[in-house]
Amino acid sequence: RFADATGAVFPVAFVSEVIADDATLALASFQLGNAPRNSFRRADLRMANLSPKGGGRPTNTTFADANLFRANLTGNDCRSTDTAGCDFTRASLREANLQRLRCATPSQLAPSCDFTQADLTGADLTGAQLSSVVLEGTIWSNTTCPDGTNSDLPDGDGSTCLSNLGGT
Repeated sequence: RFADATGAVFPVAFVSEVIADDATLALASFQLGNAPRNSFRRADLRMANLSPKGGGRPTNTTFADANLFRANLTGNDCRSTDTAGCDFTRASLREANLQRLRCATPSQLAPSCDFTQADLTGADLTGAQLSSVVLEGTIWSNTTCPDGTNSDLPDGDGSTCLSNLGGT
């Protein structure tokens, strides 16, 4: 906890669980391999590259209250029930598994997750709870919406998931 690895480059994928709660990993580059249950609660991951190379897809990675501004999470498995407070502004979430992502908060004073200008191309949001999010300028392309439909369907919402958030 509270480690500062700003700009660090880890050339070999982590193959065991990574607990980096409260860590500063801004501009860092690393791979999570197929490690389960990684945790980056309250971590500073601004502009970090967590894109799995070589086909690794970590599971159940938690980013509660993490700052993921412009982070590259392409291809990651970000399923979690604990994501309140995430800032995904301008993050690359291409081909990411965001199933059952929970961005809902009992308080309507502030959004639970911010996806402003995030790239959700090919991402899977099936079953995600997006009742308290900012989706301004979000990139939708072949995205699986929370209700299981595809963002590219001609349903009158401009090829987004805005009309397909379901009752989540």
